[in-house]
Order: sequence, then structure tokens, then C-alpha cells
Amino acid sequence: LGRVITVTSHCSEATLPGLAVYGATKAALTAWSDGLRVEMAKYGVQVLTFIPGSFTLQSNIMGSQLQNVQDMHDSFTPEQHSFYSDYFKRYNIYLSHITPPPKPVKIDDPDLYKVFERTLLDKYPQTVYKNENWRYKFYHTMFKISPVWLRDWLVVQFMQMPEYIPEDNGETDEDFANISTDDIDADM
Repeated sequence: LGRVITVTSHCSEATLPGLAVYGATKAALTAWSDGLRVEMAKYGVQVLTFIPGSFTLQSNIMGSQLQNVQDMHDSFTPEQHSFYSDYFKRYNIYLSHITPPPKPVKIDDPDLYKVFERTLLDKYPQTVYKNENWRYKFYHTMFKISPVWLRDWLVVQFMQMPEYIPEDNGETDEDFANISTDDIDADM
């Protein structure tokens, strides 16, 4: 008798633009847990999935984002630069609103701890435990019941990402050189 808990993400249920690789890895963990649950049942081992919800503003998951952005941009080929540079900069300014705390902090979400405790201790556990606010519940429900064209539109509304404008705007590497939080603050 035992319990295996896999921590995944709401992105495993609806992978979002710009997070395709992250969502795919979380979906893979969910699929792995589904198979493992059946395999381990004969041994009395329960396999559960825990989706903690979104707390990016209290997490350090984006801690090295600015450096990663600069490294990615610096490795662009001239062709990639002419195609992506403007959108890449605007998209990363958009992401900059998810600024990690300077030091790890305790997550301020009592529901997260309640759901996690249930995941650990429920005598007759559910297969999946989720901590999600009403907005996530609404969108994820709509994602599941909507035709693909409507689902895609809802994803765009949910994300509120900058629009991609396919044109050569004449930016040079100097326009992007060493993006920093000063650049981000100036664009707000």
C-alpha cells in the first residue's frame, strides 16, 4: 500500500501558446500517471495527479527568463532575426509581468494547501486533484466543450498576448541589445 503523486499543471489540459513544450511535458506526466495507476493498482499503490494551479507571481519558475531571452536572441541567425525580432521582444515584454520574487516565498493560497493535503491523505482518493480559481474553471470547461475554432479564440482571449505583425520593421540587433527590466518599464 502506498501512494504516488505526480505534480502536473493546468497546461497539461490546455497547452497555451508560447508554452507548448512545457504543456507537452506536463501532458506526458499525466499520461504516464494514467498508465502507472493501472499498472500499480494490483499492488495496492494509488497513483494520483495533483494540479497545484497558477502561482507564477509567487514562484521562481521565471527566475532566469531575462537571461534566457537575451541568450536566445543573441543566437538568432540573420533570417530568424528579421522574422522574429519585433514579436520576440514584445512577447518577452509581455512575459516580464511575471516577475519572480527575489527570494523564495511561501505561496499565499490556503486552497492550495487544502487540496494538497487531501491529495496526500484522503482515504478514498480521486484520480486528479486540482487547485484552480473560477477563471481557470470557466476557461477549462469552455475549452473542453467548444469546437476547436472557438477554443482557439478563447485561448487567445485568456492569454492576451501581443499580436504578431508579419512585416519587416527595420529593427536591428542594437534595437534589442541587452533587454533589461529598464526596457520593460519604459514600454509600459
